Amino acid sequence: MEITSGLEAGEVIVTAGQNKLSVGNPVRVDNTINPTKPFEMQLRDTEKQED
Repeated sequence: MEITSGLEAGEVIVTAGQNKLSVGNPVRVDNTINPTKPFEMQLRDTEKQED
């Protein structure tokens, strides 16, 4: 998918979990998942941080 209009520079979009959003509820941004890095590598990185 490519967004070609309707956004301004610096605006944030939701790419996962949008089904959990409700109008008026607070949102917490969690960028710990890097979609360009394989999940298994991210899991290992997380486990290393917990040690």
